[in-house]
Amino acid sequence: MGFREQLEEQAAQKYKEYEHLVDQIRQLGIRIEGLRRYLDGMAPLMIEEGLTPPTLPPVQVSILTDQPKGGTGFATKGNRSEGMPKRRQRFEQSSQMEAVKAILEETGRLLSADELVSLIWDAQTREERVKAKHSLVSTLSQGVKNGLWARPRPGRFSAPYATTEEVRELLAVR
Repeated sequence: MGFREQLEEQAAQKYKEYEHLVDQIRQLGIRIEGLRRYLDGMAPLMIEEGLTPPTLPPVQVSILTDQPKGGTGFATKGNRSEGMPKRRQRFEQSSQMEAVKAILEETGRLLSADELVSLIWDAQTREERVKAKHSLVSTLSQGVKNGLWARPRPGRFSAPYATTEEVRELLAVR
């Protein structure tokens, strides 16, 4: 095997290792966040019973968030492909994930992709709304998969919920 082939093989192995490690970090982040929410939900009950809930230290799971600000602007938050409608001022520097999470947490109700599009983008035409929605749907699915928000009904999204009562309330809204 020549030098070029060895180099190519080594690069492929390191890329697979990198992908595996990033996936592990993502999975740990999801698990930690789920446990934090669970313990946060237990705190009022513990206090009511005269117990002291544990204080959770802050944990930064993702090494990817430690990257310095600035740079070339390639793939930075808020960047839009050519032809995309302008984002509303509040979300110009936010990723789609951040924008959706903020909206769902603030509204506290079920929202459709169309409603989210109208809150994130200033889409003036049907074509702009379709482009924005097309861009948003994979983010919505990824957020459900990662536990950032829930899909209690087809095509409807909400902030993550901790109890069965919250799910019942959300489903009763519409």
